[in-house]
Formats: sequence, structure tokens, C-alpha cells
Amino acid sequence: MSQENINVVQSFFDALGRGDMAAAAAALDPQIEWIEPGVPGQWFAGTRHGPDAVFKEVIAETREHVQDFSLHIDQYLDAGDCVVAFGQSRAR
Repeated sequence: MSQENINVVQSFFDALGRGDMAAAAAALDPQIEWIEPGVPGQWFAGTRHGPDAVFKEVIAETREHVQDFSLHIDQYLDAGDCVVAFGQSRAR
């Protein structure tokens, strides 16, 4: 992993924070596998493949289920073949 990969992940989260869905989608790899743990009461639990599924089934659905959503990433770490993002989200 490199700083370049961290920059890609950061650009995704920054674009989401600005509400720029086109830029966020452009930052995702076409072969993305997005995994959300199965937590009771969460509509988005499960695994999605590809940017379209991520946006349709996770991001757009979040906007339908919560109000005042915000996301702040505090730190990005190079973790070998992964980038780890530590942060917090808030919603009502």
C-alpha cells in the first residue's frame, strides 16, 4: 500500500462529506467488495460488489433511513494490502 492508495480512500470520504456523489463513486474501484457487519436493526448489513451496489444499497439507503448524517475520519493507516480509516459517524 502506498500514500497514493491512502489518498484514494481519503478522496472517497472527503467527497462523501461534501455531498459530491459523482466524485465519491469515481474513487471506488470497479471491483470493490464492500462489507458491512450484520448488526441487528441495520438495513445495510451484508456484502456488496461494485460501486453501483455500494451507492444504491448502502449510501442512498442511509440517506433514506437517517437524518443529519455526518462522517469524520480522524486517521488513515497503511495496513499492507488495505487502508484502514478510523473515524466516527453521527446521525439521527
